[in-house]
Amino acid sequence: MLKGQVGTNSGAPRLRQGLVVAQFALSIGLIIASLIVFRQMNFVQQANLGFEEDQLIVVDINDGGVRRDFRTIVSEYLSLSDVTNVSVSSNTPGDWKSITQIDVRSSEGGDEDLIGSHFLGIDDRFIETFDMSLVEGRNLSLETIADSMSVLVNRTAANNLGVTVGDRIHIPGSSLFRSRSESTFEPTVVGIVEDFHFESLHKAIGPMILGYYSNPIDVIDYFTIRVAGSNVAESVGMLREVGEKFDAGHPFEFNFLDDRIQDFYESEARIGNIFSLATGLAILIACLGLFGLTAYTVAHRTKEIGVRKVLGSSGAGIVKLLTREIVWLVLIAFLISAPVSWLAMNTWLSGFAYRIDISIGMVLAAGAVSLLCALGTVSYQALKAARLDPVKSLRYE
Repeated sequence: MLKGQVGTNSGAPRLRQGLVVAQFALSIGLIIASLIVFRQMNFVQQANLGFEEDQLIVVDINDGGVRRDFRTIVSEYLSLSDVTNVSVSSNTPGDWKSITQIDVRSSEGGDEDLIGSHFLGIDDRFIETFDMSLVEGRNLSLETIADSMSVLVNRTAANNLGVTVGDRIHIPGSSLFRSRSESTFEPTVVGIVEDFHFESLHKAIGPMILGYYSNPIDVIDYFTIRVAGSNVAESVGMLREVGEKFDAGHPFEFNFLDDRIQDFYESEARIGNIFSLATGLAILIACLGLFGLTAYTVAHRTKEIGVRKVLGSSGAGIVKLLTREIVWLVLIAFLISAPVSWLAMNTWLSGFAYRIDISIGMVLAAGAVSLLCALGTVSYQALKAARLDPVKSLRYE
């Protein structure tokens, strides 16, 4: 065609049309996938985790002396101008390391009633530092040693165990320190906290027990520090000075909690970037193929276009003639791609316990984008054909 040698037997029309349909079906599928991945990642980033993860810096505890003197170190951190609150805990919500798991039941049940739960050892500032909601009862207090036999539970744990404030729970020796494995731990529930996401949104919220920092299950391993200043580097520098003052033998290790939470979705973010790039390439290739098909069609039907114009067809009529076939090809591609993409992306979303629903609007938007790209590609050739001088068109070939 580029050499001006277009004959009546130049290739199979059905094959050319089939390739265009295949290209646009792939493009539509990738557009749908990109939209859904973008919406899901936006949902994940804006989801209410049950605590405020921004401006939280997590500092590792690597020394037994630091564990013993944690109250003094907390006071030192609180004296810093940018620090608004500090707590200690065995792990943190959204922890990138595994959170301790235990077996637990109500004190009234039997061993057949044991359920799996996660456990955090905390201090009395933990709920406030993470901005969690205490929905019933009271917080733990470090002012009384009696609270070493007290726990908080999340709403899911309270429901699954069938306990409320004032009830006792039973934790068998298999979930305690090895030195305590022959005994049991039966603390009293003094408060219930609202459910919060201590794991990624891939998993549903499970039971969580929050125990006194001094407990027979786990030791404190982190300071969590809420800072208010905008100069994060300066804040970290001040925290480092305090950390190295009390533990000069270990490197100062810290993490921004919101960054570690985003690590849960690193693979999904990578998939989104790949889909975006692949979508752009697929649309480009499909449009190039469509441009070639339209150029071929115009060249092949030049004489027909001239006859139609002589018989009174308007430029708009010629454009409609040349674009009608393209619209049908894109529509066929949409009907093929939409259900396949919907099923594939529903399968991908099933990996999230908390997810968006695929709306018909997203699917239709993908079809509309493809159709607009197709019409934009065809319009140049169609308008060029519509402006042809019918005399020259009839002399063609």
